[in-house]
Amino acid sequence: MGADYNQTCKAFKEAADYEGPSLILALSTCIDWGIDMKRAMSTMGDAVQSGNWPLYRYDPRKETPMQMDYKKLRISHGDYMDTQNRFTKLKRENAEKAKQF
Repeated sequence: MGADYNQTCKAFKEAADYEGPSLILALSTCIDWGIDMKRAMSTMGDAVQSGNWPLYRYDPRKETPMQMDYKKLRISHGDYMDTQNRFTKLKRENAEKAKQF
């Protein structure tokens, strides 16, 4: 939602209109990440802009069922990871393992 409010609304509408089970996967920030929770919405946007959390919709009724809704990355994956305790802690505790991400 913090990356694209309209995409979120479109995903919920498509899921509600589908006759049968629907699933919505959503990113939810956490205070344990070490972020300022006043920036929760922009942190969601950063996750999308770094490619950490792709925005997509899947609707089997469409000719092309998989829709990628955000394609242009504006933040490096590493820069995004460096903003959160969950990743920087891994770098401090196990640098070799952190390099794999």
